[in-house]
Amino acid sequence: MAKKINYTRIHCYDFYNNKQLSLLNNNTLNIEFKKIESFKKTKKKYDIVIIIDVLHHIGIENKIIKKILVNLKLKSKILIIKDHFEDSYFSRLLIQFMDWIGNYKDNVKIPKKYYTKRKFKETLETCNFKNYRISQNHKIYSNKFLFFSQKKLHFIAIIK
Repeated sequence: MAKKINYTRIHCYDFYNNKQLSLLNNNTLNIEFKKIESFKKTKKKYDIVIIIDVLHHIGIENKIIKKILVNLKLKSKILIIKDHFEDSYFSRLLIQFMDWIGNYKDNVKIPKKYYTKRKFKETLETCNFKNYRISQNHKIYSNKFLFFSQKKLHFIAIIK
């Protein structure tokens, strides 16, 4: 059973420009949008940090991912990661196509590889994360998205 989360403030960090920040921060939802660069400078400790479909764009072999994950975990009680698993050449092509559709307008680099279950566990273990759970088979997309709605392509990791 899901628990309702009551929040007082949400900070959303991303690669925003000043125009986007001006538009996004004109809200009454207690959500503050900030440039990603300001995250390094913040002294705040968050209850929850969520990373959604980001790590594969950095590059799963990139050593900076370990540094990013460790830093995010130091600033949070719980770190939640939603990303993709590939398990075959076909699944990789499918995820690349999904990424292309979702990111072509923003000129985001489409990865050549995605995490496998083994590679992601190795990444968490190199970060010395002991208390984590990786969960798959969640319905992320509606069936009207056809092959994108395959549950096995998506995972959620919860790191305490």
